Amino acid sequence: MIKKLLINVLVAGLLFLLIIFSILDGDFTELNIQNSLFVAGFLMASVGLLSLTNVGSMFRGFNFAFKKFLFKKYQNIDYYEYSKQRDDIRKRKEKPTGWAALLVGLVIIIVSIFIF
Repeated sequence: MIKKLLINVLVAGLLFLLIIFSILDGDFTELNIQNSLFVAGFLMASVGLLSLTNVGSMFRGFNFAFKKFLFKKYQNIDYYEYSKQRDDIRKRKEKPTGWAALLVGLVIIIVSIFIF
């Protein structure tokens, strides 16, 4: 868990620097730092929340149609069988994965609000 937290802190820091240098031209004023931290925290928290709620399964039908159109392996399979295969794969990886990103994002949002 600590490794995931450190990776997410590193990603949030890189995102903060990317916002400061690309959008705000490297201007480190108090308002720019606060705004950049808030945006980086919001993006991290959003990614964490999307991972926790498993919203990726919402696009399963589109993914099935795309694979059925392009790959011959999926020509003779119906959506029920495809969905069952995906559920079997998902059950093997049952661990929730978004807690670290959500936690880091919320902490950065709180810090950005109370920083100055």
